[in-house]
Amino acid sequence: MKSIRFLVILFLIVGFVSTSQNCKNKSQSTEISGSFVWYRNRTEAFRTAERENRKIFLFFAADECKACEEFLLYPEKSPEVREIFQKYILLKVKTSDPEFENFKNDDRFPELKIKFPFFAIMNSSEELLFKSFDPAEIVRIAGGIK
Repeated sequence: MKSIRFLVILFLIVGFVSTSQNCKNKSQSTEISGSFVWYRNRTEAFRTAERENRKIFLFFAADECKACEEFLLYPEKSPEVREIFQKYILLKVKTSDPEFENFKNDDRFPELKIKFPFFAIMNSSEELLFKSFDPAEIVRIAGGIK
């Protein structure tokens, strides 16, 4: 009887640790900002975009960037922007992220050596559709891309 109780307790502990680890890994690949989930992992974001037949909205941010922080409030203040963002897989890349160097060294993004925030729209095949420093312009363009 004691061995059965021990096995049940052990099973519950292993299940709890496994569930906690999955939640931890999930939280590292995404970030919640307001009512939106921002992917923080390029591979996962593009896989999801391909699976769901959606485009990627990329947001490049510097770590100490006030304008970058303010941009994250933009969709919460505007129902139109919120509606547009819901159509995209959102990918946030910060200058401190290891993935940032890959984007920075990509010839399609020389702007990443200039200033932030910076925005881009890509399809799931990583084809660049549009890019801009201007948040209003990128949102307007994002709303028109099918």
